Amino acid sequence: MNYIGKILVGLILVMSLVFMSFAIAVWSVNRNYYEAIKGPNGWSQKLTQARAEKQQLTQEKEELLKQLNAETAAKRAAVARLESEVAGLQRQNRDLSGRQAELADATTRAVTAMQSMQQNLAKFRDEVLALRDSIRETQVDRDDQFRRFVDLTDELHQSSGMLERLKETQLQLVAQNARMKGVLESQNLDEFASYSETVEGQIAVVRSNLVEVTIGGDDGLKTGDTLEVYRGSNYLGRVRVLQTDPDTAVCEIVKGLQQGYIQRGDNVTTRLKI
Repeated sequence: MNYIGKILVGLILVMSLVFMSFAIAVWSVNRNYYEAIKGPNGWSQKLTQARAEKQQLTQEKEELLKQLNAETAAKRAAVARLESEVAGLQRQNRDLSGRQAELADATTRAVTAMQSMQQNLAKFRDEVLALRDSIRETQVDRDDQFRRFVDLTDELHQSSGMLERLKETQLQLVAQNARMKGVLESQNLDEFASYSETVEGQIAVVRSNLVEVTIGGDDGLKTGDTLEVYRGSNYLGRVRVLQTDPDTAVCEIVKGLQQGYIQRGDNVTTRLKI
């Protein structure tokens, strides 16, 4: 055997040893993988457990996905509802903004109107005060006019009554004049004859500026005669005969000669003057 053959034999021996080592290693590793896979705590049991856990996790995932989808749908509905509410609030905001502008404009107009009303109120207050003064003056004047009307009405009633009495007296005087004229003619006397005796009487009635005395035509009085009025020793004034009847006469108080208040019961006296 030559040198190369020896080398080859040595190589074969070495390679045999190497391959035998590889085989032993492979067998050892294969044995470990079997025990690792098929053993009590091997990969097969772990795989089964992992698959069961995977299935459980898959179910949990599906449930979580369902919950997530439900929550997502609910949140989407809530978002849609919120978006709808936001849109409604935006519309309300625009409406309120318009309403606020209208209210601001109305407030401005109201303030202007109130200022104008205050000015008018001040003017009306002045007018009312002026009207109150005018009404007060008018009331005073009306009261004066009413009192004057009452006085005039009273005087009118008195004058009306006196006129009626004067008319009756006139008729009586006409008849009396006719009778007296007949008597004078039967006695051959003149109706304008003078009498010098003094005639006295009393004040029977006092009405304003007129008085009625208790002496008349039968006592020789005639229209235009004057009578002196006195009370005791006090001279009161003079009255002028306006109209006479047989027993009484209506006289007017002469204002310029009056020296006291003439009342019922005062005495009168005169001397007939022709």
